[in-house]
Amino acid sequence: MKNNIVINSTFDFDDTLILFNQVQPKNISVEELLIKYNTNRLNTQPEYQRHSHIWSYRKKSWLIESMIWGYPISMIYWVDDLKFDKIEVVDGQQRTETIIEFITNKFRLEGLKKIPQLNGAKYKDLPKNIQRRFDRYQLSVAHFDSHKDAKEIFARNNGGGENLNAIEQIMARKEGNGKNLVVKLANYKKWLETFPGRTGNPKRMADYVTIIHCLIGLVSNQDLQTKEFGFGSFLLNQGSKAEFGCDKGSNYFNVWMDRLIDYLDSLTESELTVLENRFNDAIDILDLAFGNNALCKVRPNKKEPRSNRVAKVVQFYGINVMSKSNKSLNWWVRNKNIINKEFEELGNYSSETWKTYTSKMEEWGQKLKVIALTNP
Repeated sequence: MKNNIVINSTFDFDDTLILFNQVQPKNISVEELLIKYNTNRLNTQPEYQRHSHIWSYRKKSWLIESMIWGYPISMIYWVDDLKFDKIEVVDGQQRTETIIEFITNKFRLEGLKKIPQLNGAKYKDLPKNIQRRFDRYQLSVAHFDSHKDAKEIFARNNGGGENLNAIEQIMARKEGNGKNLVVKLANYKKWLETFPGRTGNPKRMADYVTIIHCLIGLVSNQDLQTKEFGFGSFLLNQGSKAEFGCDKGSNYFNVWMDRLIDYLDSLTESELTVLENRFNDAIDILDLAFGNNALCKVRPNKKEPRSNRVAKVVQFYGINVMSKSNKSLNWWVRNKNIINKEFEELGNYSSETWKTYTSKMEEWGQKLKVIALTNP
């Protein structure tokens, strides 16, 4: 049976609206790459990239083996950072750093299959003819002059979820004060020193996820509802709410993270400063009032509590609620025993459905209000 294909006239598209001209990749040798690195021209760690050294030594070795063997490797994306006269590696960070690490003798090859006789060798140990072969290897590089285009392509190429996790994709796409505040707070010296081991592993940007959990609690409205999550202005207390429309499933919190950064972008510089100061105050409250329970879920019959994302949102939300009741650090410290007792009895909230987040936030907010009435 013959298929009749009907073209919908609404799909007509004026290609003159496309402003992006295809970038033609160029080849550069490993030698040229090293020169750019040694002259401090190459930035392999822009703020939207994941943290360095994700790959195992075996995976790094396989890349080097592919290059020595002459196999092509994936294209690397660069963009000019005119402000600092540098070249940013937009995509290909792990490949670039692996090449530099190897040629500067930072690791030994292991697990090679094609040329197993090179297992255990550093670059300096390679025969001269193999060194020359590696030095002259041609890397395919696409060089952009626009951060916006480069980051868009970076997010699209890594959008399948295998290469980048949700927060890495979000941080790659975002620009502005919201993302900058998340990065700043995640690297806050006081934060890291007060809660070592509880702030999230920076290797895959889990530290940024932790900060976003905390900020969600710190800026949320008190009037939480089943399908809505309040990001109304914490300064003006307008009670406005942003509809999240999250379906059930694993992506619900990814939407929250995305919207939280958008919400922060809507704040003025002075509002962001106030929020940063409130975060700083919250560190003292968590440290002095919660102690080992800070950022953690209390586990029944376990000696030590465990870091937990729901607990982070809940505790920061409680600080938010009490700040609106003008409860200072002294109040938290004065009542820390009863506060901790009530927190430990909040229940086992291992389930991370968003209903659990909001229900536990509401429950904890009410508990704190009762404590405040009986223990002013």
